[in-house]
Amino acid sequence: MKAVFVYDHDYLQSGTEEIYSSGAFNQFSWERYLEHFDRLTVIGQSVVVDTDLTRYNLVNHPKVSFEFFKPIKTLKSFAFNLFRNDKSLEELIESHDAVIVRMYSEYAFQAIRIAKKLGKPYAFELVGCPWDAYIAHHSLKAKIMAPFSYFRLKKAVREGKFGLYVTDQFLQSRYPTKGMQIGASNVMLIMPSADVLPKRLEKIRSLRSSEKPIEIGVIGKVDVKAKGIGVLLKALGELNINFKLHVVGPGDPSFLKPIVDQYNLQKSIVFHGKLKAGEKVNEFLDGIDLYIHPSKQEGLPRSVIEAMARACPILASSIAGTPELISQNFLHQPGNVKQLSEQINYLYRNLGELKRMALENFERAKMYYPEKLSEKRKYFWSKFYNHTRGSQNI
Repeated sequence: MKAVFVYDHDYLQSGTEEIYSSGAFNQFSWERYLEHFDRLTVIGQSVVVDTDLTRYNLVNHPKVSFEFFKPIKTLKSFAFNLFRNDKSLEELIESHDAVIVRMYSEYAFQAIRIAKKLGKPYAFELVGCPWDAYIAHHSLKAKIMAPFSYFRLKKAVREGKFGLYVTDQFLQSRYPTKGMQIGASNVMLIMPSADVLPKRLEKIRSLRSSEKPIEIGVIGKVDVKAKGIGVLLKALGELNINFKLHVVGPGDPSFLKPIVDQYNLQKSIVFHGKLKAGEKVNEFLDGIDLYIHPSKQEGLPRSVIEAMARACPILASSIAGTPELISQNFLHQPGNVKQLSEQINYLYRNLGELKRMALENFERAKMYYPEKLSEKRKYFWSKFYNHTRGSQNI
């Protein structure tokens, strides 16, 4: 049996048949579906780039084909497609046995409408909250879109028969479904070796007895304001501490320059650009003393879970499902510069606290180890597969 996977993700190409992702997917992402279905067609958006793609994840798979559609990103294209079904998408869905959509995604809404029209079984994966995403942008258009998107998604999810949420509580509470549901993050951890925790504890001990700056790290798209990197820069700029901030992620950092100049942070910040997911990101996390995640929009942040699995002490915003990961004492209100600044200053003056944070985070990360999540996903997708087979026999 064949399934179609629909999500408005930007896949990257550079004049060859090889297809890449910025980090959301890799070649092994499709295995959770292919354990049950024979073939998978992935619907997304293609971006042709003239750049080195070695830092990105190859997503080609022998049992996966890709079909690319025009992006729906402008208000005009959104309005045009609001009640319209793309004919090519409808033909694709008609030729498949089941539909899997990842939301929030405009083509996902179309796919659900088409699935209902054709009587095709569908399952949804909910990975984020459009309300938080739009509110974080602060524009008038975003404020108008936020309540519309919220209620639109709420209706679509409520009517679904199969729902996989990346959170355990937050998204389920905000967007409940009447159907079968399960919580399983979409993070893909590399199992930490036995020496990860001992090395982290030794790193913390050496930090307490040295004059070296505290190495702080953050991961996120640099030119997306909702990632909160500007908030972090302001929080650090208010302090008189010896630090070095390492920023990892794609995007042009020029819009942060006014903040960097205002607080004279030029010598205290390093932009590393995009790092390939997996070992390279782990090496980065192992080299820092404190990970900070000041994002204003999330589902369940994968980078925070990755940092937990490397026993990193972590400060984070309380957005979306993040409180499911991090102790309340180390969360700040999204955008609250003063609160984050106070937390950083406290840890700088009380480095012994980092050990407790490292131990707690490393232990909690075990809930997101591959075998744990794989077991949940396998149960969910087997139920959906059996439902699909049953639908064909009616």
